Amino acid sequence: TGISGSYSASTVTGASSFLWSVSSGFTISSGQGTNTLQVQAGGSSGSISLLAGNACGTIPLISYPVSVLPLPIVSATASPSSSICVGSQITLNGLGASSYTWTGGVLNGQAFTPTSSSGYTVTGTNADGCSNTFIQEVTVNSYPGITTQPGNQNAEIGGNAQFAISTDHPLATYQWEQNAGLGFNTLFNAGPYSGVTSSSLLVSNVQLTQNNYIFRCKVKFQTCETVSNTAALNVLVSSNKESQSKVNFSLNPNPTTKHLLIKGRFSPNSKFQVFNMNGMKQDVLIIDCQGDEALLDVSTLPNGLYLISGFERSLRFVKE
Repeated sequence: TGISGSYSASTVTGASSFLWSVSSGFTISSGQGTNTLQVQAGGSSGSISLLAGNACGTIPLISYPVSVLPLPIVSATASPSSSICVGSQITLNGLGASSYTWTGGVLNGQAFTPTSSSGYTVTGTNADGCSNTFIQEVTVNSYPGITTQPGNQNAEIGGNAQFAISTDHPLATYQWEQNAGLGFNTLFNAGPYSGVTSSSLLVSNVQLTQNNYIFRCKVKFQTCETVSNTAALNVLVSSNKESQSKVNFSLNPNPTTKHLLIKGRFSPNSKFQVFNMNGMKQDVLIIDCQGDEALLDVSTLPNGLYLISGFERSLRFVKE
């Protein structure tokens, strides 16, 4: 389709004129009136005819059938994606033909490392020798740079702490993480945490059990991710709050599989709240609360480390 071809008639003795005709969809590019014709084929098969003439008249000389073969519908895939991070490899594969040739020195099906965003043209040729092209765009993204790293923060019990970060990429996204001693976990906007997907993380109502918690932020654009330095939360204890922190609270059994008995100084109206290490509040059932004891049903909680609050300080327990 759309391919040019040249057609000629042998020298005709006595012929002084040549009149070519082509099927609908074919286009005569040049050569009308001569014995050599340049034709651009149409979208389907047809024929080319020639009348040769002189002063005595014209005669049909030839009628040449032309078969038009369909061009291959060429496309391509980019693996792992057409959008990659600088320094990453990508593999381009042509589709829809039998053999493929790429621009830019790219070899079909072989990984390479592009240095900048570009379009790569693949020429696909089928078994009939017909060719077509396709352009595969490849985008190379830079990693967001962190211009200001989060720093260690000090906060008194009941106070707030704020961790901040800045980046040189205006379209970057943020995700803060916390390590309470069992590895980093993604934080959610729940419990004491807010701003977990912004450049500034706020930890509210800091508790002594959060001392030495470690925080970091993942800054991301597209698939390119940069991890910040870590920063610690240092919980300061004033003389007044230090005396409160020494009040004897206990959680039994700890670890637990079903029930958790809390002993300590609290009122019957105390509102106990349980949070996982991501700061998300968990639903638990208070079975009984009398005097200085409260019994909680934690059997529905997934196994893991939890924080319970509802008195002067928070405590940790393990659900198994």
